[in-house]
Amino acid sequence: MSTDVIKPTAFRKFAFKKFIWVSIAAILASLVVTLLISSIYLGFSYQQATEKVRSELDSVLTQLQQANGNPSRIEALLMQIQPKVKQNTYQFVGAGISHYAIKESNKPSVKFNKLARAIETDRTLVQVFDVTHTALLGGVPLYYSPDCQTCELSDPKGKFIGSLLYERRITSPIFGTSIFGVFLLIFILNFFVIGVYMMTRTLEQDFIQPLKKLSQRIDHVRLDENDMVWQRQPQKIAEIDMIDEMITEHIQMLKAVHEKLDALMVTEHESGFFHQDRFKESLQFEIFRSERYKRPLSMIVIKLIKIISTSSNHEVSVAEKIHVFADLINHATRNVDMPFRVRDQLFVILMPEIDENDIRIVTRKYYERFSQPSHAATHESASFNFKIEIGYASYGYDATTANELMHAALARLTEDPTNTEKEKEV
Repeated sequence: MSTDVIKPTAFRKFAFKKFIWVSIAAILASLVVTLLISSIYLGFSYQQATEKVRSELDSVLTQLQQANGNPSRIEALLMQIQPKVKQNTYQFVGAGISHYAIKESNKPSVKFNKLARAIETDRTLVQVFDVTHTALLGGVPLYYSPDCQTCELSDPKGKFIGSLLYERRITSPIFGTSIFGVFLLIFILNFFVIGVYMMTRTLEQDFIQPLKKLSQRIDHVRLDENDMVWQRQPQKIAEIDMIDEMITEHIQMLKAVHEKLDALMVTEHESGFFHQDRFKESLQFEIFRSERYKRPLSMIVIKLIKIISTSSNHEVSVAEKIHVFADLINHATRNVDMPFRVRDQLFVILMPEIDENDIRIVTRKYYERFSQPSHAATHESASFNFKIEIGYASYGYDATTANELMHAALARLTEDPTNTEKEKEV
């Protein structure tokens, strides 16, 4: 059993904390999902753009072969080629700085300048992905050898003459804005769905389930039982904890009222028989009447040992089983007989006008009746067998006082009165 002390929190404060945590978790989960989708999309677009750049770059290098390594002619050819390849932007950057002083208008941008310096230093192909502009930036070193007319510009056998830089947008500006809107919509939808799911689950676990359990505990409380089982259970939410506390107080009050009513009632509530206090008074009165009018008086004592359920698809309370047992006694007794419940499992029947011979026959009939299955009034499918011990005694024959009569009947308690009679006859 856990020894942790639960400190109830007001629902407003509790809900606010949960909402904050749920919101943070929903944002993180939405970001993960959105980044995953966008990464897949950008990766696919990057792969397609790379393949197209390679194919177009081969075509451009073939056309630039006509410049015979002349930087000015390379730039002129690029101006002619550029309108044909609208998705790509090409720029030639010659080796060294002197070229820029001559062609001020052709100075590369900052991003191209960095690429040109890297290519001139490493003499290798460079390609990077510009996330900000969703574009591919790259360049290849160009070489020229006057002695080799068949050598390509990318062949490093010649002299380095500069870098051919290119930029290719993966998406157009308009389409890029649309994609950004789509990703934003995906993020909002993910945030909404994940947030609603997590908030619903949180409310289910921390608010609805405690209320359901509280309702089930209330349903299991039975006012017709001697011991109303109820245990106070602290709750996380202060309002639910207050309800639990108030119900506990009311049940305790009902228990007290129930006990007082039982004390005031002549009959007890489960069996409908007279109480033990009434039994002593009635027994003494019947003994006086038997002596005065010289009439026989006998007593049967029944001890309920066990209640066996033979076929039941329903849960039947102990009070209902006692009620079935009491009905059996009522159906077997006469109008002048007086049944009592002197203890939880002990019943006494006072039988005026029954002598010592007749009481044996009556006792045997009672035993046979209780040996048969009995049904509950509320559930016909609920069937019970009652295991009992039964004893009897007659006033004037077995005893001359009330105490002696009771002791004589208790001394004869047996599970089968027929066997006792046979032993006596032998």
